[in-house]
Amino acid sequence: MRACGTVRVLTLALIGALVTITTEPQQTKKSTAYEQTRFDLEVVVRHPVPLPQAVLKILRHDGEVRSSRCVSEDDQAQAISASWFEASQIHLDGPDEVDLLAKGKDGCLFGANMGPFWIFRNTPQEYKLVLTVSALGVDILRNKTNGLRDVSAVAVAGGKWVSVSFKFDGQKYQQSETKTEEWPD
Repeated sequence: MRACGTVRVLTLALIGALVTITTEPQQTKKSTAYEQTRFDLEVVVRHPVPLPQAVLKILRHDGEVRSSRCVSEDDQAQAISASWFEASQIHLDGPDEVDLLAKGKDGCLFGANMGPFWIFRNTPQEYKLVLTVSALGVDILRNKTNGLRDVSAVAVAGGKWVSVSFKFDGQKYQQSETKTEEWPD
């Protein structure tokens, strides 16, 4: 009877281990499958996250924000509110690290058919601003350069559709390619 109980426990342990092994990869895929990788200026972020204070501090001193219609020359940095922005977690390196895309939410930050987007790396020491771009939309691409995913931004300017690609140089994103097409009438 004792041997039968031991066999039953070992069988259940083996089944449990097999179930765990076969379901783990599916859970990993499931969590990254729903990650938002396309961000449009006038469309809300699907899974917004609170803007970290460290990121807000950087945005309060950003030239794009300071020169916007939201801020007068007399305004102090503290007048710039987190409610002006929307943020989403993104994974530039892989599923084990969490970076951040922030975008203007308040229309006073927008220009004609474009607005600001910022990408931050979450390093052990601090958030680092690695890309600032004014665009109509931003895509986080699958291709990687120097370990981080490439980024594409699009805008309409002067009656033309402009697409700009960015690649990570080890410190920041740098413009790598620009394509311009006539905007269809």
